[in-house]
Amino acid sequence: MICQKCGEEVRNGNICPRCKSDVVLLNKVRTISLKQYNKGVYYAREGDYSAAIISLSQCVMFDKKNYVARNLLGISYYQIGMVGDALKQWIISESMKNEKNPATKYIAALQKNGRMLEKCNDAIVFYNKAIGQFKAGSDDLALIGLKKAVDFNPNFVDAYNLIAAYYVGKGDKKKARTYIDKVLEIDKRNPKALEYLADLSSENKKSDDKNTTGTGYNENAPKKIKVRWEIVTFFAGVIITGAIAAALALPGIESGFLKKIDTLEERIIQLEDENTNGTSTFALKYK
Repeated sequence: MICQKCGEEVRNGNICPRCKSDVVLLNKVRTISLKQYNKGVYYAREGDYSAAIISLSQCVMFDKKNYVARNLLGISYYQIGMVGDALKQWIISESMKNEKNPATKYIAALQKNGRMLEKCNDAIVFYNKAIGQFKAGSDDLALIGLKKAVDFNPNFVDAYNLIAAYYVGKGDKKKARTYIDKVLEIDKRNPKALEYLADLSSENKKSDDKNTTGTGYNENAPKKIKVRWEIVTFFAGVIITGAIAAALALPGIESGFLKKIDTLEERIIQLEDENTNGTSTFALKYK
C-alpha cells in the first residue's frame, strides 16, 4: 500500500513509517475526492454548473492539491459569470503546478482582455449598489443597476436571479420567467432559478385561493426577504475578487497571498454556517 501523503510503501499495518499518517484513511479520502471529481466532470459536461461547483468544491476540500479539479472548478465559476472566483481557483492551481498547467493560459487570456475584467468589475459595482438601493427601498433604481450589471457581464447568473426574484415579488410572472429562463440557459439546473419557478406556480395557486376566499395576500414581503438572503453570500465573493485583482498585478504568487485566500475561504464557510443556522447578525436582524 502506498501512502498518499509522502509516497512511502507501507507493507505492514495502517500507519506510514515515514509520515505516520493513517494510509487507510488517506486512501478513503482520496476515493471520496475522486468520486466527487467524476461527478463534477459529469455535471459540467451537462451544463449543470451549480452542481459541478458543489461536487468540485468537495473534491478539492478532500484533496487540496488536485489542480485539475481546481481548473474545472474555475471554468464552472467562469461559465456563470463569477470571474473572481474562477481566477482564485486558477491562481491556486498555478501555484501548485507551474509547467503545462492550463490555468496559466486561462489567467493570461484574462490579463490580455483587460476590458472584459473592467466590465466584470463594473458589473459587481452595479450589483452591490443595487443591493443597497433595495435595502433603502429604491427598487426602481436597483432594477436599473442590475440590468446594467448583466449588460456588462452577460453570464452574471446572480444578477439575473436577483432580477427574477424582484419580478416574482412584484407578481410580474412574464418578466420573471424571462430572467429565470436566461439563468437556466446558462446554468441548466440552477437551484435558485428552479426555486423561483416553483414560487410562480405557488403564486398561481395562492391567486386562485384569493379569488375564492376574497382575502388579501401581501406578495412583496416574503420575496423581499428572499432577495435579502440572496445578498448575504455575495459579499464574500466580492472580497475575494478584490484580492485576486490585486494579485494579478504581481509577477508571481506570494505565500502571503495564499494565506489570505485560506483566511477568506474560512470566513466564507463561517458566514455560510451562520446563515444556515440563523445566527448571523444579518439573519437575526431580518428574522
